[in-house]
Amino acid sequence: MFLIQENIFKMKSHKEIMTRKKLFSILMLIVLSLNLNFVLAQSEEVDIRFYHQFNTNLTISETCRVSGEVCDATYSCNLSILDPAQAQIINQGAMTDNGTYQIFNLTESQSDPNGIYSATVDCGNTTLFGSNTFFYQVTPDGSKPIDTGQSLVLIVAVSILIIIALAIGFLGFKSTNTTIMLTFLSFSILLIIFA
Repeated sequence: MFLIQENIFKMKSHKEIMTRKKLFSILMLIVLSLNLNFVLAQSEEVDIRFYHQFNTNLTISETCRVSGEVCDATYSCNLSILDPAQAQIINQGAMTDNGTYQIFNLTESQSDPNGIYSATVDCGNTTLFGSNTFFYQVTPDGSKPIDTGQSLVLIVAVSILIIIALAIGFLGFKSTNTTIMLTFLSFSILLIIFA
């Protein structure tokens, strides 16, 4: 009789362990799948000249050069801009010559939506003509966004921290000492929160 009760307790303990292992595995899969959602799609690489804040006024300044030479007052320059959806928002808008740069002012509605804009400056006079295309990016705060490579490194680092936290939490569950269990679980929760 005593032997049967002992086996029942061992079976409960074994069932508990199996349940905890299953829960741990499920929790780990959920955490890893959530981390995969943060992976950014690889976008076409372009050389971004500057970053600008979303929905604010913008002044574009460009040095007029034709055949490597700085333009004189006989040249006129026009600006064309395509938004991220390739819709034309400026079509051959005349730029103002301030002696050093050709300038064009955009309103806040012309820096909406976020994304990479393509700008082409065409300069010429009666005999010579030149064109320059550059890209700028509109972001929510006007700063350079984290690129895909940096995102992947960050995701891997956070994933490793979360895995360590889950392992510590699992060790806490396995512990029979209440103090150690609470310490490990608390540390695990803190790691997950700050990861």
